[in-house]
Amino acid sequence: MKGFTILSTKKLKFNQKELLLNAGVSFVEYNAIGIEYLNFKAPSTIENAIFTSQNGVRSIQHSRLKIKHCFCVGQKTKALLEELGYTIITMSEYGADLAAYLIKNHNKASFYQFCGTIRRDEIPSELKKANIPLSEITTYHTVLKPKKFERIFDAVLFLIFGAPIEYYVFIAFGKEFYNYLLHSNLNWSLGWVGKYILISPTAHRIHHSISEKHFDKNFGTFFIWWDKIFGTYYHTTEEVIIGVKNTPYNKHGFWKDMIIGLNEFIDAIFRFNNRKL
Repeated sequence: MKGFTILSTKKLKFNQKELLLNAGVSFVEYNAIGIEYLNFKAPSTIENAIFTSQNGVRSIQHSRLKIKHCFCVGQKTKALLEELGYTIITMSEYGADLAAYLIKNHNKASFYQFCGTIRRDEIPSELKKANIPLSEITTYHTVLKPKKFERIFDAVLFLIFGAPIEYYVFIAFGKEFYNYLLHSNLNWSLGWVGKYILISPTAHRIHHSISEKHFDKNFGTFFIWWDKIFGTYYHTTEEVIIGVKNTPYNKHGFWKDMIIGLNEFIDAIFRFNNRKL
């Protein structure tokens, strides 16, 4: 995937960087989200506490709270709680699953949930429906950190949402592979998929046609609807001849083309050096 560049919205770990570089993907990284920890009030001793993120755990790390039982969402949240010496009763991968567990197994208990100013509603809403007492303690605030980049990226990794980086590498490979299909001599229209969803090899071929009526048409390299939205989509059943009009290339073989290209490159260097600044 030479030339494929992504923007990561979170600082990458060493193994993640290695994975991308080994796949031929270059990247720019920065933390798009910051965390501000807040002052909060809570009982000195808590019987049952719910944590749905590592930030919730970090927010109490230096407090003097005594928590007897912890219920958490996510393996990383569990690992951090265990590292700090807390007792984990159960861990679920999703908030809805944890809520269902609490309703089934601890419906006579009351809970405190440590969370941020932005949080999902599954646990509070489900416990409220089941009449299980829940006190929410807001301990941190999520801050967006916008940054301007003077370049275009092929993809953006929203690692703040927790998706494994392997998914993005797979997507990058898929996009690059599909790009090769589009520029191959394949007479594939892709049926209804090529009509409504993806740009097909036969449709994209028009973009490379030597016919003037095909100029500035079918720019898309993945989805077909962008050309339809902006009025650049063109459909034809006639034979399409691809190439570039009035070019000295593709007429005398590979080595002749290399010589022509080298001569044009040298000529461009001389013209650049002789221009008036």
